[in-house]
Amino acid sequence: MRDVGPGTNNGVMNGHTSQVDRGPGDTDPDGPRSGRGLWRLLAIPGVGPAKARRVAERFGTFAELADAAPEALARIGVAGAAEALAHPPEIELPNVVDAQVITIFDPDYPRALAATSAPPVLVWVWGRLPTEEGLAIVGTRSPTVYGTRVAARAAGEAALEGIPVISGMAAGIDRAAEEAAVDADGRVVSVIPQGLNTLPPVRRRHLDAILAADGAVITEQPPDTNWTGRAAMARNRIIVGLAHTVLIAQATPRSGTAGSIRVALAEQRHLLAPRPDPATVHAREPASELLMAITDPAGCPPDLLGLTGRHAAQAADRRPLVDTVIVRGEELAAAIRPR
Repeated sequence: MRDVGPGTNNGVMNGHTSQVDRGPGDTDPDGPRSGRGLWRLLAIPGVGPAKARRVAERFGTFAELADAAPEALARIGVAGAAEALAHPPEIELPNVVDAQVITIFDPDYPRALAATSAPPVLVWVWGRLPTEEGLAIVGTRSPTVYGTRVAARAAGEAALEGIPVISGMAAGIDRAAEEAAVDADGRVVSVIPQGLNTLPPVRRRHLDAILAADGAVITEQPPDTNWTGRAAMARNRIIVGLAHTVLIAQATPRSGTAGSIRVALAEQRHLLAPRPDPATVHAREPASELLMAITDPAGCPPDLLGLTGRHAAQAADRRPLVDTVIVRGEELAAAIRPR
């Protein structure tokens, strides 16, 4: 796929998807595997990303879909939407200046993300996504000096190793990691829980710095969608999906970071966390309370993370919960490398 940066054409031309979002084998540029095609499928009540993906995998054109036998639709779990699928709404894919649309059928869609249990079927992107998996750095929006230092050092080490830093452009740990990576000439992929058109102006300088360093901003949210707490939680699976390792820099219990841990366990990502020194970081300090629990050799109570089912059993069997506990700063560089 060609790069799309500031001042260039975007990935949608005259309301039709360009080659940037065609799936391999498509004969119809507006077919179900195109950006516009998937957008039309997603507009059908009861058809979410998973069903839209199955439909697009099975039918290369909308003509084939309209002629599909009921049993063919039943096999992919969409028989109940047969009438709507035969006549999907004629709508255009929302446009974003200087952005590209990438579908799960596009060769530039990140392979690691595509292999997760619930990948988005299309995303809007400013900049260029890396081909390699990165280091996700997540944590509280209100870190202490200790947490900020952990995030910044890890991001700097990742930049030196050529490992992209994946984070969420939130205040606190996210911002510390992203700024440190850019300062070290590293690449950043910032996953945002809102549409590209709704980013506040105050974040524009930070965004420009990420793009100038050959990084990217990615979202599954349509361009004019505002931030919501639900979307912020949902984007955790994208942050984790783009990474080989997830570093919990500092966090409080019952936070969004706990959601990232749950996703990392489910997707079998390597979990990494520093163990705070009780002499310098009080164990009851809210910002580090989750770190103290998940790095505790005696184990982490599953209910602290809201874990249920097999994930609760998995957590109960792990001592500690994370795969690698960083005790000394010099251990960090080795711990963040891909396995």
